[in-house]
Amino acid sequence: MKKAQKTVPVLVRLADVKSKQVEWLWKPYLPAGKVTILEGDPGAGKTWVALAILKQTANPPWKRHATGCEMCLQADR
Repeated sequence: MKKAQKTVPVLVRLADVKSKQVEWLWKPYLPAGKVTILEGDPGAGKTWVALAILKQTANPPWKRHATGCEMCLQADR
């Protein structure tokens, strides 16, 4: 059995990070191509909003055939 190699974390100063222009799906709420977390109290309508957004991005009215990847993950306690 091979011995596991140690990994060393890579540290980068924030001053050295180059900024990138953000493309928005719905400015300033939903950045395109990024992970977005929708949180709130139970019964507030999070699932309804998430599915409405998913429906519009999966099959937008301005495109006849949309291409892309959408995912909806729901986790409740």
